[in-house]
Amino acid sequence: MPGRHVGVEDEERRSVLAAEARALPLAVYEERFPVSPGWPPAPAAFLRFGEGYRKVAAAMARRGWPVAELQGEHVHMVVDPAAVAAALMGLADARCAAP
Repeated sequence: MPGRHVGVEDEERRSVLAAEARALPLAVYEERFPVSPGWPPAPAAFLRFGEGYRKVAAAMARRGWPVAELQGEHVHMVVDPAAVAAALMGLADARCAAP
């Protein structure tokens, strides 16, 4: 991953991201966490950057979650943090307005 971060065109941001990135073992992503009995449902929303998670976003929308999309790549929060923050605030507002 060092030296290449999809969607991060700004050299300074890419350098900072590369310096902070570290490889994680696959087991980190395979570990399952049990949900505690009686755990209350929590409000949720889904922000998608581009095409990568279209099916997941559709599934979340079917569950009643607010869904929004920003055209970008996996690390779009690094590329355009203000737009991502605004989208998250919009999703939070939509979630709070939901019955």
